[in-house]
Amino acid sequence: MGMQLVTHQPSQGQKVRKVYLEEGCDIARELYLGVTSTARWGRNVIMASSEAGWRSRRSQPSTRKDPAGRIDPVVGLGRVPGARLAFGLGPLGNAINSFVKFAIGRTRRNEATDASIVEINPLVVTKQGT
Repeated sequence: MGMQLVTHQPSQGQKVRKVYLEEGCDIARELYLGVTSTARWGRNVIMASSEAGWRSRRSQPSTRKDPAGRIDPVVGLGRVPGARLAFGLGPLGNAINSFVKFAIGRTRRNEATDASIVEINPLVVTKQGT
């Protein structure tokens, strides 16, 4: 808290004001999910990767974007594009529905807060399949 977070993008960084913690769980797989706004399309884009955390820096993970490239600002992310995004990440088993529901909710929340970028890293699939 209070540290200046500077990433690879050229900037002076941002002061850390909030940190979200989640209850521990038995992790079977780590994914990445991000929602960001783009000047190019003038709307939000959702991105997901088959790898997350420190592993993604050591390999070239499969990064997927929603097939339309952007989230419809009126309709949002629908179940079909969300499912396509999920299937592109490889086998998720019983967690597909959870992933789609989470991705739809994340995009709605991003729109509601007018955030420029939100990343969940890692987004996990538990050993229990959630």
